[in-house]
Amino acid sequence: MKQRVLLACLTLIMLFTPSTLGQGTEIEVQPTPPPQQALAAIRTSGQVPPEDVQEAVEHLRDAMLQMGRFNSLGEADSIAALVRLALTTMSIGPGATVVVTGIEPDPQNPEHARNLHIAATLSLSAEADVDRLVGAWPAPDGDGLVFIRESDAGIELCFTKVDFKEGFLRPDALDPFASHTPESAGRVELMLDLEGLRRAWPQSLADGPARRVVAVTGLANARKIHVHVPESGAVRLAYSSRALPPEDVTTRSGPSPDAGDVGARWPALFDAGLRTYAVALEPDDRQAFGRQFQQWMGQHGNRLRGIVQAVEIGVSWSIDSTETGLRTRIVVPVREGVEIPNLTEAIKATLTGAGFSVEGDAGTLSLPPTVADAFGGSALTIQLEQVEQGEGQDADAAPARIVVTIE
Repeated sequence: MKQRVLLACLTLIMLFTPSTLGQGTEIEVQPTPPPQQALAAIRTSGQVPPEDVQEAVEHLRDAMLQMGRFNSLGEADSIAALVRLALTTMSIGPGATVVVTGIEPDPQNPEHARNLHIAATLSLSAEADVDRLVGAWPAPDGDGLVFIRESDAGIELCFTKVDFKEGFLRPDALDPFASHTPESAGRVELMLDLEGLRRAWPQSLADGPARRVVAVTGLANARKIHVHVPESGAVRLAYSSRALPPEDVTTRSGPSPDAGDVGARWPALFDAGLRTYAVALEPDDRQAFGRQFQQWMGQHGNRLRGIVQAVEIGVSWSIDSTETGLRTRIVVPVREGVEIPNLTEAIKATLTGAGFSVEGDAGTLSLPPTVADAFGGSALTIQLEQVEQGEGQDADAAPARIVVTIE
């Protein structure tokens, strides 16, 4: 259950969920350029610092290789590869863009993708001195790192140098989302062309958990979706609807935090995550989950509601690459006036009831293999940290923060 909950929550944040990896040999080919419609993209604003380029390319290449096992939006292993690629792109920091430029369904099994075209760019400063063979270049001109999956006789993973002039990933590849773009770019931008996805891969959202997850977000009729996550402030969602002319764009903004964090209304996110998880289940599993969850809430619900109500509207987050994978860190401030000893006991009791191993003020949960693969870390740790108080201040009062780490 924990595996599906974590995958469903991340799927909601990103707006959307086996085969073996196959051959991992790098070969030089010149592929036929796929259609220039950007079906999905993730972009971090800015430029990659020159000293970080080599490491960024290596991490990005490894994550793209993992996409060799992507089959469909209804399989956990496929979603794990997709989530890992998105998180790796964000871990690079500024200057990374990954674009899905084409999907070809398998004629023998239309629910599966046969050929998947993904292009990645790293935007560098003009003075950056890099070897373009590693796949980085000053944007928007030059050669690039390109991933193509072919499965006529198994899976081949290919990296090749492709000039922008040949049309593989033109600088205007993301122009279809221009009308959705605010005046200032966000720290991270997530783009999805649902209409293009439906045309390129009709069975991708025809049935199953992916269709139900999109439906519960209220965006099932959307043409294009563009999410902006700022350095601080409210998250912005822009989308166009098939019921309206393409140029009509609706925008919505999340809550604005008081501090310099990203806005997050935690009771609403908690409820949305549960709804997303429930609809992703098949009917029998959904009923079983409902019974189990009601029983669990009967024992721990009051404490859990108290914890959710004790935190501020806001969150700070970071994703960093490590020697073994990724480290995701989320920090949620506790509201002033909350009694820390009571909150500490409530968190410890709730984590114990949820299967965490609790020691001191921290609880740790070993993640299932698929979730660990997606997040690049094997353990989820939740800890209440009290901010050091000045002389004469009450040590049992806020400020404090709840820190969630996956590593």
